[in-house]
Amino acid sequence: MIVYAYLEPGDVVETKGNKIVIGFDKKYSFSKDNLEKVENKKVVEEYFSKVLKKDVKFEFRILGDPMEEEIERVKTYLETI
Repeated sequence: MIVYAYLEPGDVVETKGNKIVIGFDKKYSFSKDNLEKVENKKVVEEYFSKVLKKDVKFEFRILGDPMEEEIERVKTYLETI
């Protein structure tokens, strides 16, 4: 049950092959940190692998402010020209 509570504030932000990426707002870093614990990550991966009938792996990320990320991309680009 507690693993569900950690997953609840997250959103699927990316899927690629057998990898599922769950993103969390900065204020939910506690949830991300707890899901990255070996025993909790194992529960999540085993459960979703069984439900999806496919071996899946999870990655957990803290999502930044989209505007800040865009500014950083522009700065990086401008430094290359």
